[in-house]
Amino acid sequence: MRNYLYLLGAIIFDAPSPGRFEAARSLTTALRAQDLPAGHAAIVERIDSELTLTPQLACEHSRLFVLGNPDVAAQPYAAYWLEGQLMGECTVNVARHMEAFGFGVDRASGLLPDHIVAELEFLALLSDLETPAARDALEAFNDQHLVRWVPLFTRALRRADPAPHPLYAAAADLLDLLLTEHRPWPGDPVYRQHAPAALSI
Repeated sequence: MRNYLYLLGAIIFDAPSPGRFEAARSLTTALRAQDLPAGHAAIVERIDSELTLTPQLACEHSRLFVLGNPDVAAQPYAAYWLEGQLMGECTVNVARHMEAFGFGVDRASGLLPDHIVAELEFLALLSDLETPAARDALEAFNDQHLVRWVPLFTRALRRADPAPHPLYAAAADLLDLLLTEHRPWPGDPVYRQHAPAALSI
């Protein structure tokens, strides 16, 4: 179910659309039927309660995340936080590690590999593969890359003025939990105990 949580985060941070929200509801329904840790279950409930597509929510997404907005509140690209620019070295490195597992970002999406949506989708893929190499890569991607920029991203999101829509506040909390939670859950493969291979992100 960890892959469902990554996918749910990816959907929420992507541009709102009927298809994406339908997929999000399917995920929350599946997740609510599982024995999730209490903190995760509470956040899933919060997200589920806010899955109403409105014009105001689309405007909120643009205000918070879309680069065309000159006052974008929370830049969703890793390179912005790690290198002070877009399309930086980490963008290339992230793309390289995605390609190693057969993952690529559809150009039609308009996203770069280091966008939060693309990175969460990549983590969902790694989680779903359930192989030792994928589990090691997931751990390393989290510990050597995500933890360096996602807390800055979620802090900026929470400090947005006016405060972010409750859906995005819940999604920020979900990111924080996913960054810190590595213990196996019921039904998860047991993670190997040795240190993951370095990704050099």
